[in-house]
Amino acid sequence: MSNTQPLLESRLMTEEEAAIESRLHEMEMQIEAQRKEIADLRKTFGAFFSAMKSVFSGAPGASSAPVVDKSKWDFLGKKIGGKAPEIIEMLLAQPEMTVTQLHKAVRCSYETARYTVRKMREAGIVTTNGSQVSLKS
Repeated sequence: MSNTQPLLESRLMTEEEAAIESRLHEMEMQIEAQRKEIADLRKTFGAFFSAMKSVFSGAPGASSAPVVDKSKWDFLGKKIGGKAPEIIEMLLAQPEMTVTQLHKAVRCSYETARYTVRKMREAGIVTTNGSQVSLKS
């Protein structure tokens, strides 16, 4: 019996090792698949963020909107104060927006956005056409 005991243990260890190696191989395959998914996501998000960066940075060809003197708008936004600079930034990026879109975009209450747009309209910075708000040319 003592002679067969080491052989049984050796055989059991081999089966356990085979099971472990099989599981290790499966895990390596799963990791490789996840790495590929992550690489694909990086490519997709990289392209998305590049497009967004070019839109919001005013890069050539990014928008059909005319190039504007940003310093003028910065000055006027600071003059009005509050959320006006952020609203101006949004309207430079997207020429027409509603007050609802603006309040969501600049993360303020609807009332704050409405009040700021009213002050900007009184100062001659924006115009409204129905519910659409746009910067005055």
